[in-house]
Amino acid sequence: MKRMAAGLVACLLLLILHIPVAAVTMTGDGDETYAVTDLPRVIDNAQLFSEVGAIQLESTCVSLAEEYGCDTVILTIDDLEGQSAQAYSEDYYDYGGYGVDEESSGLILLIYVNGSDREWYVTATGICADPVYDGGFDRIESAVLPLLRESEYEEAAWSFLAEASILYEEARSTSSSNGYNDGNAGGIWHDVPGYGDSGYTPSGGARFSTGQRFLICLGIGALLSLLIVLFIHSRMKNVSLKRDSDMYAVNQGLHLTDSRDIFLYSNVTKRPRPQENQHSGGGGGGASFHTGSSGRSHSGGGGKF
Repeated sequence: MKRMAAGLVACLLLLILHIPVAAVTMTGDGDETYAVTDLPRVIDNAQLFSEVGAIQLESTCVSLAEEYGCDTVILTIDDLEGQSAQAYSEDYYDYGGYGVDEESSGLILLIYVNGSDREWYVTATGICADPVYDGGFDRIESAVLPLLRESEYEEAAWSFLAEASILYEEARSTSSSNGYNDGNAGGIWHDVPGYGDSGYTPSGGARFSTGQRFLICLGIGALLSLLIVLFIHSRMKNVSLKRDSDMYAVNQGLHLTDSRDIFLYSNVTKRPRPQENQHSGGGGGGASFHTGSSGRSHSGGGGKF
C-alpha cells in the first residue's frame, strides 16, 4: 500500500510538471510567441518606481507583447518639452519603433510628474484603438487614476498592465472577423490578409481555455492532496481512536499559572479625505480618436491628476 501511494504521488508530480508544456504545444507548430524587439518597455525617467519594481514591470510588458502581439510601454517623465501629454506619448510610441505587428498595435501609459504639475495619458494604437475608445479607457481610468492621485505610481502601473491584458483579449476577439482567432479554437492567431505573416497558424485541434486549465489543475491538486493524506495516514499505525476521555484527562485538575488581559479587536471608522479640484484640467473625460504627427491614427485619453 505504501509503495503504491508513493508511486502514484510521483506520477502525479510528473504529470503536473508536464501540463504547462502540453498546454502550449497543442496550440501551434512551435511559433507560439511573437518575436519582440529589445527596446525598453519601462522607461522611468522621473524615477517613480523602485529598481526591482521596474524590472518586474519590464518583464511583464515583454510577456504581454510575446503573448498578444501588442506592445505595452510605461513612460514616466518630468519634462514634457513643450508638448502636451497626448502629443508626447504618441510621438514617443510612434518614433520609438514600438509595435510588434504591422499595425504597431499596443498601449503606452505616460505619467508626467514635476512638482505639483502631474498629468497622465494613455495612447492606443492599431487593433487596440477601437477597444480603448469603446469603453476600455474608462476601465483603465477607474483602475489607475485613484492610485495616481495617491502617488502610488508603481501600483498604478500594475493596474494598467492588468487592464491592458484584458483589453488585448478583447482586441483579439473583435479582430476575429479579419482573420484573428478568438483564442478559444485551435491555434492562437491566423494569418491575416494585409497584415503579413504573423507566424501563427491553426493547430487543427481544440485548445484548453483558461477555465478548463484551472479546473484540471484544481482536480489534480485535490487528488494529489488526498493521496498524500492517505500515504501519511498509512504510516501512523501507532495512533488510534479512544472511546473514552479518561486517558486525556489530567488527574491533578486544572491550574492557571498566568493570566493577562489581551486586546483583540478594534473598530475603525474611515471617511474619504476631501479632494480639491479632482478633475482640474480634465482629469479624465473619456477617450477620443486623433492622428499623431507621424500620420498614424490613435485613440486615448488622460488629463491632470
